[in-house]
Amino acid sequence: MAGPYKQQNNGTLGASTTCPACPPDSTQISLCYSNVSADDLCCGSPVQRNVYIASGTTWETAPGYFQDSNLTTPAANGFYSGDIVGCGAGPGPLPANYSGVICGSGTNVIIDQSVGCDANLLTAPFLNLSNGQVILAAPGPAGGAGSCSNSVCVEITGITFADATYFIDDSSGPFNSCLTCNNP
Repeated sequence: MAGPYKQQNNGTLGASTTCPACPPDSTQISLCYSNVSADDLCCGSPVQRNVYIASGTTWETAPGYFQDSNLTTPAANGFYSGDIVGCGAGPGPLPANYSGVICGSGTNVIIDQSVGCDANLLTAPFLNLSNGQVILAAPGPAGGAGSCSNSVCVEITGITFADATYFIDDSSGPFNSCLTCNNP
């Protein structure tokens, strides 16, 4: 609907108002991604990411990739491919992990993107976290998962190719913000 409207409320008719713009139709797709280089995308340690594109387009024909279904926030700068078979299983020297900031303290941490703090493989929705999402994470030994004790709320800030020092506590979350994180 593109024309004006009026609201009837308890027998009183309001002023004529123009309809707001409707959000665009969009589709969520999974792509292979690297923020390092095309070489890293093809031969290194890319990760699988979910993005939104305009409905009726494909990953090849879309004019841009977005973080949100309203197509207002562009996806992260980097290199993308529609070939997601084996994405993240490349021969790169370090796996792709999440970078994050501990809520309240601002301390930067690296969170393992495949193994949780209970040493089990992560399941959806923890495999494709986006910038701004908040998760519970616990510190653990480098190269191995620790226990899920001492979990803190961590806001995801991106992807990094560094060794993880924290592991996701997938007992709850992810959360929309630090304010909604249920820190045990």
